[in-house]
Amino acid sequence: MRLIFCLKPLAALLATLSILAGMPSAQAIEAGELRFRVLLDNREIGEHRFVISANDGGKDVHSEARFDVRILGIPVFRYRHQNFERWGEDGCLYSISSRTTSNSDSFEVDGHRDAGAGFRVATDSAERALHEGCLMTFAYWDRSFLGQPRLLNSQTGEVLDVSVEPLPRDTAPRMANGGELDGYRILSEDGDTDIRVWYDADTGRWMGLESRVANDRLLAYVRATD
Repeated sequence: MRLIFCLKPLAALLATLSILAGMPSAQAIEAGELRFRVLLDNREIGEHRFVISANDGGKDVHSEARFDVRILGIPVFRYRHQNFERWGEDGCLYSISSRTTSNSDSFEVDGHRDAGAGFRVATDSAERALHEGCLMTFAYWDRSFLGQPRLLNSQTGEVLDVSVEPLPRDTAPRMANGGELDGYRILSEDGDTDIRVWYDADTGRWMGLESRVANDRLLAYVRATD
């Protein structure tokens, strides 16, 4: 997913074998609804919901984001994103369909796995085969995506080269229950992405993320109370 109004892409992850040690497999992904409050400089601007359900051994993931930014009560930014992804039991993306509006800009992405041509994606401007083998999006809800060197941006249809580094435990925010978080810093090869993402150290649940965006403002996802 990429958020526009000069937000850096909320995507992109690569991990070394040492980073992957002990991470939950795709089978450990929690089903049900994941809901995040979205804040810009600690002011709430909207939410992002994910609904994960089983499908023939794989997963269906529906997500919807709604952000509105106002200055002195005047709307200056409106963002809407809807996305459906189907994942196979092998943990690979089988199909995707997303629709996004960012102020006056609109984006559409439709893609599917094609045994003969890899993963094929159609966007507003082009249709192309992008990737052979297993492809993943920026699926923060599944920590196994940390092992992918290239990831599909669900908003634009781009595939990005990515890398990740673990963060020291003492830099992580504290959970309300006193538990610890595992953190990772996500970097893209082109330098446009710099994100920190957090997981519950005990359960592997995705708990939040943050990224500096335009004018050094801080965009954050905070896991809403279940």
